[in-house]
Amino acid sequence: TIKKLQRIGLKTVLVANLILMALIFGVLLNAYANQEFNFSGPKPEAMASVIYDNCFKEQKGSCYKKEFTEITKDEGLVFAVKTLYAMQDLDPLTRHCHVLAHEIARTETLKKPSKWQKLLDKVDLSQCGGGFFHGVLEAHTGSDPDFKITTESIKEICIGERTDEKDFRVRTCSHILGHLTMIETLGQIEPALPICAGLSDVLAYNCYNGVFMEDSFKPSLAVHGLAELPVRDKPRLERQRARCFNYTGLQAAACWTDMAEIFIELYDYDAAITYKLCNEAPEEQ
Repeated sequence: TIKKLQRIGLKTVLVANLILMALIFGVLLNAYANQEFNFSGPKPEAMASVIYDNCFKEQKGSCYKKEFTEITKDEGLVFAVKTLYAMQDLDPLTRHCHVLAHEIARTETLKKPSKWQKLLDKVDLSQCGGGFFHGVLEAHTGSDPDFKITTESIKEICIGERTDEKDFRVRTCSHILGHLTMIETLGQIEPALPICAGLSDVLAYNCYNGVFMEDSFKPSLAVHGLAELPVRDKPRLERQRARCFNYTGLQAAACWTDMAEIFIELYDYDAAITYKLCNEAPEEQ
């Protein structure tokens, strides 16, 4: 009887161990499939250190952009994003990561342009000022010669089957497509505004703001060789502020919202000066 019980106990232990090993193997396999780690490849922290060393004596902005483009091509989106976050512990400059996130997502999208919508749902909209989301949309608009940004295409991409137009994703999507509309109009504001005008007030405001912000900062126009990045000085502030007096209603509100970043940046984040300048807007809204 004792031997029988010992045999039963041994079998129970063996079965339990097999189940445990199967569970561990399943977890490892799932993590590997989702690129949470790579047993044989480079680690994000190590790659971040290599990039930091490579770009230490270079023009960091352009060097980082080149490095992350290559990493995304070779290792994919997940690894590139983890490397970017690891970089932020080494160089605080990369915490302003909109441009790098934009380049990573743009590079990943161009690998399989037809999969852009799946990638749009995959990227984290809350990170890097929407840079990943922005990169996917720009890559799509540039790689599909038949695609045009219209009122209807903004509704289709940004809203789809969603019912809440105040949703953060929906508003950000409309804002980014406002930026990209300026590429199609070759940097001209007036032809871009009617595209936004056909949207609901919530989406129109965010779309207008994207148009005015692109006019002020030109990130997408510069990437496409349609403009140079602006010198962020007092004359530029005066030009952009004078522009806002040409508009009323939602368009004026969107234009003055764009001015807030220009004010606060030029005056070294002085809140009192910024509030004073913002309150020079002619309409309370």
